[in-house]
Amino acid sequence: MPHKSAWPYFAAALLLSSSCATAPARAPAPAPAKIANETRKIKLLCSEKARAASFAALGVPSDERPIDVAVTDKYIWVLFEPARLMRIVRQGDKVDVEMTVGHGDEHWSSFDVDPADGSVWVASDRKLALLHLSPTWSRETIPLKKVEGEGGFGRLLVAEDALYVMPTSAERQVWRVDRKGKVLDTHFPAKMKPAELAGSEVQELDRFAGVGLLRDAEGHVVVRNLSTGKVLQADGKGGWSERPDIHWIDHAQGAFSTVKGINVGGKDERWFLARGAGQLFFWKGRPVFAGPTAVGGNGGRGVGAQIFYVPDPTGGSAGLSEFYEVCSEDFIWGITSNATSYAAITSKTVLFGDFADAPDLP
Repeated sequence: MPHKSAWPYFAAALLLSSSCATAPARAPAPAPAKIANETRKIKLLCSEKARAASFAALGVPSDERPIDVAVTDKYIWVLFEPARLMRIVRQGDKVDVEMTVGHGDEHWSSFDVDPADGSVWVASDRKLALLHLSPTWSRETIPLKKVEGEGGFGRLLVAEDALYVMPTSAERQVWRVDRKGKVLDTHFPAKMKPAELAGSEVQELDRFAGVGLLRDAEGHVVVRNLSTGKVLQADGKGGWSERPDIHWIDHAQGAFSTVKGINVGGKDERWFLARGAGQLFFWKGRPVFAGPTAVGGNGGRGVGAQIFYVPDPTGGSAGLSEFYEVCSEDFIWGITSNATSYAAITSKTVLFGDFADAPDLP
């Protein structure tokens, strides 16, 4: 639950927030926010107190790729392709690591931690079944009941009421499934026919399906219509209600269709294509959108700097501030956070830290 001081970010209509049946009606979302012209340097994921652990040093083969990350009060979790799940336990200056791998030709695509008991659910993009891992690593495969055909799941979120999954090839793009494998209901017709979806990369699922499955600031499951920008929240009973208070950054803005330079003419010169905001995460209760990677730096030999968009905390006319962080000269592939800590993954490392030691946003 966000602290009361976080409420102005909700009012800005750029932060995903919670709703309930007795809540007063919300005002319509304001027009898309403008982005500041200046791109300022920031320390966020790689501050002085941040930690970094190399996947190679932790025993992950070099041909496996990290694709997802989660953080809880006790653990940091990282999912790798084709089928490896790592659990990191922080012990002071050291970390304890445990892992499990898939059997045979399994190919895992997404995972989430169950808020009910701390167990983990894993989805495959090649199988219409879910893998359930207990906190002691015992595993159980849960096939979906009365479901036929080919395909799997590209996205998975776990809520108190059920599991929400996005199939890679289906006529409806969000399924609500109970913990025994029963499909409770399905929603949101696909933009493309299942035959056209077949063989698509999991990373392209949102674009083909026309919806994105994510969480709001308080952990509720919401769906964003990528065509209209509208956001709907699951009510835990199979229904969805519109969230007019939420406004995603508009990818069609002029500021999101230009090539921008940072420190042009200097040895740290970097360039990036402002294609719009990507993943949303929360930094000490404030919303942050991860943007593109700015390539260059170090005399042109650097790999990249991560762009971040931060909404005006007052909801005022300042709009979005644009920042960049040079973090191990690597691409940030995923970021997550909870109330007390954060974690991010690059191709080679996992970065993590506690908000108590982390810098504040400007």
